[in-house]
Amino acid sequence: VEYFQSSVPFIFTPPGTPDTPVTPTGPVFCFSGDTLVHVKNKGSTLMKNLELDDEVRVGWNTFSRVYSFGHRHETISGEYLQLFIDKSSPPLEISPDHMVFLSGGRAVPASSLQVG
Repeated sequence: VEYFQSSVPFIFTPPGTPDTPVTPTGPVFCFSGDTLVHVKNKGSTLMKNLELDDEVRVGWNTFSRVYSFGHRHETISGEYLQLFIDKSSPPLEISPDHMVFLSGGRAVPASSLQVG
C-alpha cells in the first residue's frame, strides 16, 4: 500500500458521529478532488466538480444523491491511497481510514486492503 500527497487542494472531510468521532492528528479527508466518479446524466466527473443533488454511482446501476458535503477545503491537501480496480480505470484516491465494503457486506479500513 502506497501513500501520496494529493496536489489537488479540494477534498472532502468525513462527518463524525457520536459513536465514531473524527479525532484527526492531521487533515482527515475521504477522497481526493481528483477522484473520478460517474454522475447520472453527466458521465465521468471529478469529485471536486460534484454539486448538491448530483447522483453518483455507488454500485452496478445504483446511484446515491449528494445531499451535503462534510467540508470542502480548497487550500488543504491530504494523504491518500490509490486503489486500482483494473488496468483500464483510473485509481480511486481514498484516505487510509475510509471504510471500504467487501463482498459479504463487511467494512474494513482502506489501509487494510491487500492485492488479491
